[in-house]
Amino acid sequence: MLGKLVKYEWKGTYKVCGLILACVAAFTVLGCLSLKMPALDAALKAVENGGSTGTSFGVLDGMAVLTLVLYVLALVGASYGILIYLGVHFYKSMYSDEGYLTHTLPVTANQLLISKILVGGIWMILVLLAIVASIVALFSAFFGMYLQITPVEIFQEFGAAMAELFGEAGEVLRVRVIHLAVILIITCVAGSFCSIAMLFGSITMGQLFSKYRALMAIVCYIGVYILNTILGSVVQMPFTVSFMMQQNAPHQNDVWVLDYYNNIFDVSFLLTLVMGAVLYFAARMILVRKFDLE
Repeated sequence: MLGKLVKYEWKGTYKVCGLILACVAAFTVLGCLSLKMPALDAALKAVENGGSTGTSFGVLDGMAVLTLVLYVLALVGASYGILIYLGVHFYKSMYSDEGYLTHTLPVTANQLLISKILVGGIWMILVLLAIVASIVALFSAFFGMYLQITPVEIFQEFGAAMAELFGEAGEVLRVRVIHLAVILIITCVAGSFCSIAMLFGSITMGQLFSKYRALMAIVCYIGVYILNTILGSVVQMPFTVSFMMQQNAPHQNDVWVLDYYNNIFDVSFLLTLVMGAVLYFAARMILVRKFDLE
């Protein structure tokens, strides 16, 4: 039954979420095209030839700059827009008139929550990947236009540089770098699902109030966000204080710096998991005990 719930949840969200991905793709194309502004082209050619960089700024340049600003706003809007949409969709499908039908299905509260968290987390990951791909495409377009470097050559140069770095680095340093890369990837993936769990848990807690439940759901989410930020600062403080106190110590090296960042990301990841689990079980308990959600 869980598979069917995931299927229907996907069908219920793919139009809007797909539109967000399409907007990211469209603004990526516009952003890449806007790089070909006359003023930037003239300035880079002047630098290449060793001449003056003073160039006039025309209407086309202004439009290109405006497009780049809209491009940045589109990426920011996509990251927050997907979260807002998924929150609204969850509220409507669980606690509005549509929610009455949802709760009549022969499924458990646990299955409902898991299906929605799974689909929401997948959409969060897809949007994150789209944003990363968009930024890579923009920089690739820039290097291709003005430095005549293809994306394949960029990745080849990057791979060669990383291979050289790992070849020169000691075993301890290589382990630290791999640790950092792995924890970043895991945080992005697991953090997407935990963020959705915190969002849905906050919305569910908002239904415990007798009035203004939609507003209280927003208040609960803001409270959870602030609490998560405070807890994150508290658990990171010992590592930060230690890092600042030893910053000018004679034994400072790359391994020591990487250890600091590894510790920061490790505790942040664990905190995200704990917060996601707490909010998930809170939402599950509220639904299982069948609080008054009318």
